[in-house]
Order: sequence, then structure tokens, then C-alpha cells
Amino acid sequence: MTITDPTVDDRRTLRRSGDNRSPRHRGTIELMADRPAFRTGYMSLLLPAETGEGEARRLIRESVIRALAATDEWPIRIDVVTSMRSDDGHTKRWFVEYETGPYGEVIAQPDQDE
Repeated sequence: MTITDPTVDDRRTLRRSGDNRSPRHRGTIELMADRPAFRTGYMSLLLPAETGEGEARRLIRESVIRALAATDEWPIRIDVVTSMRSDDGHTKRWFVEYETGPYGEVIAQPDQDE
């Protein structure tokens, strides 16, 4: 007997073989890695050119925290890699590297104001 509806046949075959994958995905290899617990990331931010160094670092920290909160992450380290004046002359682009970690934990940076 030939069964033309593959979902019926596949379900029976999959159940017998102990494979519980959906028949719809039969023949595909599903390689799913868990999201790493912590990671290093990069971000660039535009701030007014006249923003002072201390104020810029505060705004950068707040921006990184806000951005990572959207993915339930927390920055334990935020480093300003470099900054450069934008072509318009009114803004400055700040390049930032961050590392995520346990919520509330912070790795002290040598240049941080305590």
C-alpha cells in the first residue's frame, strides 16, 4: 500500500524510530547552540561634540545598559575604545567595547571615576 500523504507516513515512522522531530522538518539537521552566557560586543554612539569627557562616559554607560536591557543582558565592563569628530563637526562618534556578565556586577576600570 502506498500512502501519498507524507505527514501520516512520517509520523508513524518517526514515532517507531524514537525520533520526535516534527515531520515537517524531516531530513533537516537542526544544529542549535545555546546562546553563550556572556559575550563581548561593540557599539558606536553619536554625542554632541561639546559633551565633556565625564558626561560622555556617563551617557555611554546609560546607553549601553539600556541597549543590553532589551536582551536581558548586563554590561560588567564598558571601554571607550576611541572617539572621533563626525564630518558634520557638531557631533562626535564614540566607539565602545563591552562585556556582559551577571546582573549588577561591574569590573572596575582604571580610568573610571569612583
